[in-house]
Amino acid sequence: MIKVLQYFKVKNFEAKKEKLNHTLDKYNGSAKYIREHKNLFLKQFICAIVQQTIYYSVPFCVLYALNLPKQGYFKMVGLQSIVFGTTSGIPSPGAVGVSEGAFVSIFKPIFTEECINGAMLLGRGISFYLPVVLCSIITIYCFIKKEEK
Repeated sequence: MIKVLQYFKVKNFEAKKEKLNHTLDKYNGSAKYIREHKNLFLKQFICAIVQQTIYYSVPFCVLYALNLPKQGYFKMVGLQSIVFGTTSGIPSPGAVGVSEGAFVSIFKPIFTEECINGAMLLGRGISFYLPVVLCSIITIYCFIKKEEK
């Protein structure tokens, strides 16, 4: 990367080189930390897999909750991963609006016409809005407890 910057005679070359070296040093430090704390990395990795599995399972649970014709678990998880993959790069908090539209578009063949909007509200309520509300309540509680001390 440094040679490419040099070749194109980029302005502020030394500053950019220093910034790149700093970023690489941080990356190497993180890699070293992971190597030294393999158990912690493994625990975090397993936790992330469990979190994502639960997150991707929400539409499957909603389908069962609405007592609609059953679909395969992996099909539902796959469709939810498409929703997440297509909306996660959108720079808005929680991809609000876009995720709902993508859910309706992608899950329309699965949920009935009468249930698709309710399923979307229930699914997004469980996977996005409920955690936001719970975290807000916990944050307010902790703030109040801290102020009391």
